[in-house]
Amino acid sequence: MVVPGHGDVVGHAFVRGQRDELAAMADLCRRVAAGELPAEEAVRAAPFPEAFARDALARAAATAG
Repeated sequence: MVVPGHGDVVGHAFVRGQRDELAAMADLCRRVAAGELPAEEAVRAAPFPEAFARDALARAAATAG
């Protein structure tokens, strides 16, 4: 059982799934920043809805060194 800072109590499977989705999105952001993947392709491959994927890509680009 996991009690997050907000939302419902969830199990380990949910937490693992969320971790995997975040890791996948982070990888897509890295690949776009490195020029290995077009942003539109990353949006289509993202595990999140388009608006959230675009926000993640924009935030990653803003913090890229």
